[in-house]
Amino acid sequence: MKKSILLILILFISIKAFTQVCGAGNISLFGQSAVNNFVSTYSASGCTTIDGNLTIMDANNNSITNLSGLSFLTQINGTLTIQSSYLSTLNGLENIQTIAGDLIIRHYSNINNALQIIKFPSLQSIGGGIACHSTYIPHITEISFPVLTTVTKSINFSSPNVTATNFFNIYNLHNLTTLNFQSLVQINDYLTVYNCGNLETISLDSLQNVGSYLKIYNCSDALFTNLSFPALTTIADYAKYGFNKRVISGIVYHSRKYRNFKF
Repeated sequence: MKKSILLILILFISIKAFTQVCGAGNISLFGQSAVNNFVSTYSASGCTTIDGNLTIMDANNNSITNLSGLSFLTQINGTLTIQSSYLSTLNGLENIQTIAGDLIIRHYSNINNALQIIKFPSLQSIGGGIACHSTYIPHITEISFPVLTTVTKSINFSSPNVTATNFFNIYNLHNLTTLNFQSLVQINDYLTVYNCGNLETISLDSLQNVGSYLKIYNCSDALFTNLSFPALTTIADYAKYGFNKRVISGIVYHSRKYRNFKF
């Protein structure tokens, strides 16, 4: 009797574990009809995980416009790639908590379909890096990863590719007003934010270490009024900010430690 109960429990656990994976291996969704079919097949199955790469991409005469049905996904055990010319929102990806590989967003659109908000409110860790490239990348108004603590490679919002070097680069986003990585603890290489003339808020409240230099310039005056890094203790190289790349007052270069400074 005990053996029978044990076998039933093992079978139940095995079935439950299996149902948590949506499909087998890499999943490619080419076109909106493929997205819709995937949602119809798996949304009510109890699965939450892609056990490989997830690629979401336009197909000929079948552009992707809506990802809202993918909200049951919480984990990608590979790289998440999104490439669409008509996707104006990333709604549907808000419950993803973990991406084992890279997050790559390529958006080649006309101005009427420009992707304006890039927000992953539940994403906690990325095993690779983040790369975002768009024909109309200057039209992005908000970038928000509020609970992201770990990124192994680069965070780059000016290039379609992830690099192995762990830098943080925000460039030429002229309509960007909000940049939120408030839980990110460490950047192993440089941090640069520049040519973002409407940027008013940078949230990097948990950032403790920058492995190279920190430069923030050619951004709005409002940004420099409120800019602070309350947890930052180490910048390995140097720090500059402002329209003329002025040196931050009171900061000494070359691995100088500092606590709770504001500028």
